[in-house]
Amino acid sequence: TVTLKIWPFTRITTIIITISTVILNIAKTAASMIDLVLPALICALTLTIVSGPLGCFIVWRKMAYFGDTVAHASLLGVCIGLLLEINTSYSVLFVCIALTFLVGYFSARKLSTDTTLGIFAHGSLALGLLLVTAINYKRVNLQSILMGDILTVNYLDVTIFACAAAAIMALLVRFWKRLLLSAIDEDIAQVEGYSQTTNRLLLMMLITVTIALSINLVGVLLISALLIIPAAAARNLARSPEAMAIVAALIGAFAATVGIVISIFVNAPVGPAIVTSALSVFILSQVLAKQS
Repeated sequence: TVTLKIWPFTRITTIIITISTVILNIAKTAASMIDLVLPALICALTLTIVSGPLGCFIVWRKMAYFGDTVAHASLLGVCIGLLLEINTSYSVLFVCIALTFLVGYFSARKLSTDTTLGIFAHGSLALGLLLVTAINYKRVNLQSILMGDILTVNYLDVTIFACAAAAIMALLVRFWKRLLLSAIDEDIAQVEGYSQTTNRLLLMMLITVTIALSINLVGVLLISALLIIPAAAARNLARSPEAMAIVAALIGAFAATVGIVISIFVNAPVGPAIVTSALSVFILSQVLAKQS
């Protein structure tokens, strides 16, 4: 004889309720994670759309040191904003734009561009660090300033950043030809009627505004890396300037997505995770370039 063991109704009900509770908790956690990650992901992808083409110009014109200088100056802008109790985005933008004009002014004098950049890069960084000590440490999260905290952005930040990125991208598209000619050969650009000074200042201002807006996302130390590394990787994979700009943007988007995912699951800083992902793609592009 075979006897069938029938579970009591109360036990079946308990199991169903337990499973439903677990599923509901997972759904709530997933919903909260989406609310946390989605604004950060949108901001990161928007940034890479702009940083890809701009990074190409930085690589073509060998302006990596300029990007570092502006990034270092942004620390000074953050500290000034905290001291004056104003929005740090405005103070960073003001300091970075002022630095750009100062670099252009002194570069036109007897000082070489590298010397000028070195003076302002280290000088602004030193002033920023001094101001950090003058501010109550409870008000300053130095790690978020240096390495960014993209997961703290909200949908208002996304809207503001998207509008600014759209304006920068529109200017890039509008002046692409003159900027590209100037990057290839400034003499050719001048023959075509494009002023070297205007081209250089326009490109420096676009880079400056992009860095100033992106400090809260990636941080002072790593924003220039996010501009340079995807463009350097794309150089090995593209055959035209336009293709290089598109590939650089795609590499940046991939690195940003992977970096955000890694930071969530490993509980690591977002900025270093994004840059490390971009570095991995750059190393892979070097390997593929040697094989081809």
